[in-house]
Amino acid sequence: MKKTSVGNIVFRWIFPIFSYLLFFISIYLIKLVDERMGLERDLYVRNKKLFASVLTPELVIVYKIILVIGALLSIYFIFKVNHKNKSTIFGNKSFSFKPYYYSLFSIVVSIATFAMLFFIKSADTLAFPWIVITLLIMAIVQYIRIIQYMLTK
Repeated sequence: MKKTSVGNIVFRWIFPIFSYLLFFISIYLIKLVDERMGLERDLYVRNKKLFASVLTPELVIVYKIILVIGALLSIYFIFKVNHKNKSTIFGNKSFSFKPYYYSLFSIVVSIATFAMLFFIKSADTLAFPWIVITLLIMAIVQYIRIIQYMLTK
């Protein structure tokens, strides 16, 4: 895929920026919930709908499985890049940090989301389910970036 192709721009720039924006907006929701009573009531109603549709116990188990598979895919990708280049992080002059960044970031996001899924029902803030959903979106975007990188290299 060319550097200027639409798919490259979408997968490497637009999706990640969009997922980071969603994450920061969901973090900002924590502050807004404390300040605005109307938002608190609205999130209370929306969270009930979320737990009835997207965050059911069965789907949470599916999300955990996807996160574990994605983390294992990321670890495999790190070893594949090392073996293909016959390099380590410090060993080769033509080293590119991009595949390591994709993999390490997706592993961190997967672990954070996996841990948060255990506490999804017991969280004390109304914005917590939204943070978990945005972390899931970030993890999926990173998995897509890894797969796209693996297919193009």
